[in-house]
Amino acid sequence: MMVIFCGGGEPGGAILTENLRPEKFTLFTDLDLSEVARSLKLVPSENGEIEILQKFWKNDSENQKTAPALLIYADLINSGLVEI
Repeated sequence: MMVIFCGGGEPGGAILTENLRPEKFTLFTDLDLSEVARSLKLVPSENGEIEILQKFWKNDSENQKTAPALLIYADLINSGLVEI
């Protein structure tokens, strides 16, 4: 099974800017979350550095490796990496 995901937050910012080094990984996918976790051999952890969320937008742009830029920005503000 091929896992298809879009980077959000820190990984999305890293892809778009080529300037960030992600510490926490937020991934969005259309696939069943349990299947993604099983395919990637992820184990649930309260202190984990990977967050897998259901993708809730349609790809309207050429860039399908990241979440929409506004969502990435909001994630980065929420993480404290970007100040407003």
